[in-house]
Amino acid sequence: MDARPESPPQPRRPAIEPDRTPSPNPRRDLALVAIHQILFRVGWLFKTESVVIPGFLDYLAGPGAGWLRGFLPVLSRVGQGAFPLFFARRLEHSRHASLTLGVTTLLLAGPMLLFSALALFGKDSGNGGAAIAFLAAYFVFSCLYGIYQLAFGVVQGRLVAPDRRGRLLSLSTFWGTVPAVLMAMWLLPGRLNIPDPRYEEVFLAGALFLWLASLVCFALPRGRDRGRDASVSRPRDGVLRLLQRRGGLRWLLFSTLAYSVALILIPHYQAFARDHLHLGNAQRGGWIIAQSISVGLFSVLVGRLADRRGNRVTLGGLILVSALSPIWAGLLPGLPEGWAAKAFWVTFITLGLTTLVPRLAGNFALELVSPEEYSQATAIVQMGYTLPLAASPLVGWVIDHFGFVPVCWSASAMIALSAALLLFVPEPREARHPPSRVVGYDE
Repeated sequence: MDARPESPPQPRRPAIEPDRTPSPNPRRDLALVAIHQILFRVGWLFKTESVVIPGFLDYLAGPGAGWLRGFLPVLSRVGQGAFPLFFARRLEHSRHASLTLGVTTLLLAGPMLLFSALALFGKDSGNGGAAIAFLAAYFVFSCLYGIYQLAFGVVQGRLVAPDRRGRLLSLSTFWGTVPAVLMAMWLLPGRLNIPDPRYEEVFLAGALFLWLASLVCFALPRGRDRGRDASVSRPRDGVLRLLQRRGGLRWLLFSTLAYSVALILIPHYQAFARDHLHLGNAQRGGWIIAQSISVGLFSVLVGRLADRRGNRVTLGGLILVSALSPIWAGLLPGLPEGWAAKAFWVTFITLGLTTLVPRLAGNFALELVSPEEYSQATAIVQMGYTLPLAASPLVGWVIDHFGFVPVCWSASAMIALSAALLLFVPEPREARHPPSRVVGYDE
């Protein structure tokens, strides 16, 4: 029998095609995106979800604001998760994602200016209308931020290589920590003190840095699409069909649903310290500084691990470490008298990780889909952090009537479950040899 020549082995096709169009100037693109994120981070410092926002709501609403405080995570995550779904498909093939990023960043300064006006004039109304107006403006801010996250996911997916997005996270977060801490040390002391805080100056500073961050976006390249041309691209299926096709994205969604419990607790830590540990005015600035420094330091380790070991193992470890905040808060009442008050600030060291987890999950989602599905994948992750927060007012009511400690232990278990669910998500880099890179990036 004549032996047939064997055909050469065909290379295995990866489950997710890497981006095919290289960036013409990847170093410049990385630098601009990092500078934008640094300025955005400094602006975000002046509306921290753990201290400034709930403290301002308590200031406007007065005693018994626990049920109103419970609406903060709902409004935040519904705005960030559900509302952007209406814009996901439009952004998928947009050639002007960087322009959308700049415009939404600029618009975010608007609600911050309204917060400042409410701080000046709202407290004198005395009828609770200022608190309702603040919640409405906060929801608008959250909706705009949800669109911002979609646009940033698309811009990052087009301009930064998958195995260099951790580096971007490290650069922007770590180097953003230095100016953020300096600004906090300069502006926050004395401006958050009850009964005469100066929240108007805090929010005005935040609006200024958001405006500066928006200017950087207009220097980013636009009019160029990675992957298919937007004019000839076939419309993609909806979110449900995408979840059916992408099993890894589906398990990532389950993980985000479980982790959202950690986000529900964020506005209640400072209230727990005020009502049960009798802390507040003098310590608030220190909590923000401790949280900012921890985020900056952790981002260096997280970014390196994500680039070298992949996002799955890094995200799982980050989630487990962030569980230390509710665990520590649950242990504080059992400490000797006086020790709990002195050690409460430690809670904010790992509480800052709740800002890194969604960002890393968003990076992970980009690796689980093809380039034309970036915006839908980003919206799905945001939706996962949103849906369970409908129970946030109920959690606030439970905390008011049964205490914070039982809720902390329940939240710790759910956070551990979130990490365990990631074991069912495949690591896409294991099927990609070598990993997708932007040409010229690794020189």
